Amino acid sequence: MKSRKWRLASGFLAACLVALVFGAVQAQAATTYTVDDDWQSGSSPYTEDTDGDTDFATIQKAIAAASPGDIINVAAGTYEEDVILITKALTIKGANYRTAAGSYVTMTTVKPASPHMAYLLSIYSCQDVFISWLTLDLAGRAVTAAVFWGYNDFNYSSLSDCRIQGEAGDTWGRNLYCVLEAYNGAEKVKFERNILDAEILGFDYAAGIGFYCAGDIIIKNNVINGHGTAGNGVVGLIYGPGYIEGNTITDCDNGIYQNQARLEIKDNVIYENNIGIFADPSWGCTIHENSIYENESYGVLAYPGSIDAEDN
Repeated sequence: MKSRKWRLASGFLAACLVALVFGAVQAQAATTYTVDDDWQSGSSPYTEDTDGDTDFATIQKAIAAASPGDIINVAAGTYEEDVILITKALTIKGANYRTAAGSYVTMTTVKPASPHMAYLLSIYSCQDVFISWLTLDLAGRAVTAAVFWGYNDFNYSSLSDCRIQGEAGDTWGRNLYCVLEAYNGAEKVKFERNILDAEILGFDYAAGIGFYCAGDIIIKNNVINGHGTAGNGVVGLIYGPGYIEGNTITDCDNGIYQNQARLEIKDNVIYENNIGIFADPSWGCTIHENSIYENESYGVLAYPGSIDAEDN
């Protein structure tokens, strides 16, 4: 009996070992693709590098070739593309360099190729998408640089360490949009450490970064300069929860605008806006440990009702 138990235990351990080895092999199976605009010298802008089948001239071409879990490194340069659609788990990284002062600067710029583009990057109904170190330039042709959308748990997919710049394009009649946004049922998305220096058109619900009809959205450690816009720095509109933490927001109509959404607003620096925070207490909003100063009309305006904002 002892020998039989030992054989069973040994068989079980062997099976576990095979599973672990197989899992490790699977985890290491990601392919790394390279995108470089220097390879566009051929007759087609989609010409691949002749040295290998993992090198492409456009980001969208690399995305089409990649499998879920793969990595796409985008070399320094400028990439003019139509809407870049992402529907699978990918890591997309631009190039960057470190300055003498120790900060990092992006070297990879993505611009709309066509006029009247609603979005530059469209991330639809998938998980584990991580985008970093890109300069997204609206270039007068797009109003939204990146959108996560679709009724889906994105598993804290993120856009981070990017710079967003440029004049906004045609809004197609929309008054509800963000330069970086999550909407239409998106859940668990992060916008972190981005510099937003793009034009924010002055509509009631327009914003630099925000969400609507979405939840579990993290907006953290971004720098947003509205340049005197009539729009908002950050907006949380419908549902939530949203977590707005550690951002620096200046020169907007409302630094943070809340409407029909649950928000936690913590540890932000909000200054020289028209209104620092416009809050809707009836939906649940906590405001604490923020630095709110030199806003023209109000530091915090609650409507309807009142809100506790003393711990700031």
